[in-house]
Amino acid sequence: NGEAVVLIEGEEYGRYPLSKDQTVDIPGLLGTNVLTIENESAHMSMAVCPDKICMEFGKIHYNTEMIVCRPGSIVVIIENGDTSELDAVQ
Repeated sequence: NGEAVVLIEGEEYGRYPLSKDQTVDIPGLLGTNVLTIENESAHMSMAVCPDKICMEFGKIHYNTEMIVCRPGSIVVIIENGDTSELDAVQ
């Protein structure tokens, strides 16, 4: 099953199975963001930075999909997730 792997400043903060609905507080450089895992996908449900771009990534669940919060130095990447049927975008 897939996992959401949270990195803060490039260091692993935690691994959270997509099969378990939960919220995770992530202490980034600017404050605490909130990652929500539900229905076997993950999304950033709250961000403390002004632009909140990481919230626009939407729900992720495919292998290697990621959410990036540059100001907070937070990355969420899916490992062992579903395989996308899409090979390339033109």
